[in-house]
Amino acid sequence: MSGARIESHVHSTSGFLPWIEIGDFRLQSYFVVVSLVLSLCAFFIFKRSERPIFQKNGLSTSSALDLFIGAMIGGFLGARLLHIVWEEPRYYAEDLWRVFDVASGGFVWMGGAAGGVATILAMLRWKKADKSLILKWLDFFSPVAAFGYAGGRMACVLTGCCFGAVCDWPLAFRFPTQGFAVLWELSVGLWLLRQEKSRRQPGVVFFTWISLHGVGRIAMELLRADPRGPAFGPLTISMAMSFVLLFFGAFQLRRTLRPEAHQP
Repeated sequence: MSGARIESHVHSTSGFLPWIEIGDFRLQSYFVVVSLVLSLCAFFIFKRSERPIFQKNGLSTSSALDLFIGAMIGGFLGARLLHIVWEEPRYYAEDLWRVFDVASGGFVWMGGAAGGVATILAMLRWKKADKSLILKWLDFFSPVAAFGYAGGRMACVLTGCCFGAVCDWPLAFRFPTQGFAVLWELSVGLWLLRQEKSRRQPGVVFFTWISLHGVGRIAMELLRADPRGPAFGPLTISMAMSFVLLFFGAFQLRRTLRPEAHQP
């Protein structure tokens, strides 16, 4: 997802409430919603980490919050970097100070996801966590990421970024492209919570999430009509990364769920 960079562009999209205005004070609704979503994710993580099933697996509350903070920092940097390097390199090359103008938007979800996961892995490696514990942590954060992504897309609905092409379907205005992504990812998050109860092998929840997220994102990319930088033929950068997530997740699921994988 990416906040619109130019005000006139924001108002030309399908945004319902691009700006919140109180007198002379103006604030993009995108950042208000994202801040609220991150706060809710932090609370969700706190409550999840108190559950006995996670405490028994060595997933402490303090470590969960530390990893979340690290993921937010890494995700912010990754989302910003991919936007700058891939979507608008010429715009930022004209004036390097624009790199720091984050209030005007300019973030790519896939870059944020990559940066967040990479940061979590780096922190766990630094703590010398073994493979099983790393997978348990990735499972732990997967439903949070799914619900967080859905909430973030609500920010896109309000702002009007990541908009879709003209559509003649019934209810197309009421449920824009971003809205379909919200519904898909909410469903994925609920499915992941259900999977947790089955106590499957470590990694199953995480690999399920990236596979299903890849499917949903590919579908969304087919509907979108906003500028997203250079493409690999018919594939945008996010669609290409989604195919990688889909195939990698499916491959790892197959390996993890094989009968011999359960043998000691």
